[in-house]
Amino acid sequence: PDLLFRFCHILLELGKGKLAQKKLNKIIADKGVDLNLSFTAAWLSMNLKENKKALEFLSAMMGLEPVPGPFYSLLAQIYENLGKNDKIETTLKDCIVKNSSYAPARLELAKFYVGKNNKAQALEVLKQAAKAFPEDPEISGNLAWLFLENETDFDLALDLARKAHEKLPDQVWLMDTLGWAYYHKGIYSQAEWMLEAAAKKAPEKGIIQYHQGMVFYRQGRLLKARKKLEAALTHDLSELDTAQIRGVLSDLSEDKGQNSLDEEMIFNPDRTTPFQDMEDDILTPDWSKVK
Repeated sequence: PDLLFRFCHILLELGKGKLAQKKLNKIIADKGVDLNLSFTAAWLSMNLKENKKALEFLSAMMGLEPVPGPFYSLLAQIYENLGKNDKIETTLKDCIVKNSSYAPARLELAKFYVGKNNKAQALEVLKQAAKAFPEDPEISGNLAWLFLENETDFDLALDLARKAHEKLPDQVWLMDTLGWAYYHKGIYSQAEWMLEAAAKKAPEKGIIQYHQGMVFYRQGRLLKARKKLEAALTHDLSELDTAQIRGVLSDLSEDKGQNSLDEEMIFNPDRTTPFQDMEDDILTPDWSKVK
């Protein structure tokens, strides 16, 4: 089954998806359909934008017990392509009940709620997921991100992000999440260091530039902040992030006494910043495991 799936995957990448489908249909005609064949056939049909046909392959198998977790994920993806949002939620919830050891279903359900701008519900899903899979770095990292997005429990968000990053040190999204957690704790030097490392790996990510700009802004390094925030606006960001950036840039444009020759100077030393009461550099994380 794995070999057949890889074979179809390669043909699809070579632009020969119809040939793969023809060969697969012949195998099904000769041997009949089973779980593995139905999954491969549904996956291939979906990627050929034949979502209704893909749905037929999977629906015939969903009554069997037990159904592997990836079936639910694929079914939810097909429903998303068909615009059946209610079916997405039901499918993923069914998976969590019937195949509780399949962690991706919880992540996908949380992602579904985030897409519906229901971050509170997504947070509850990932809280339960973290209890069921406490060592899963993707769950921990996403939960940390949601805590930050909901602006709650910054201490736990930082702890979760650090643990996830230790297990997946090369993941840019986790580096960004950890840097953003340091920012929310007012630990700006660590935030700057981590976000700079993330930006080197993914210089095209506007969200990282936004986070870097906010760190510079809170440090009073206003010219650097302006450059990063203006660069971030050239990327596709959420409406909330875009509004935040424009608000800060508006504040910067009203700032007096800027010296364009010195990017590192602290402007207006008497100026009160929103986070001036936050402590800086109070944590000393152990980076010994980070490559």
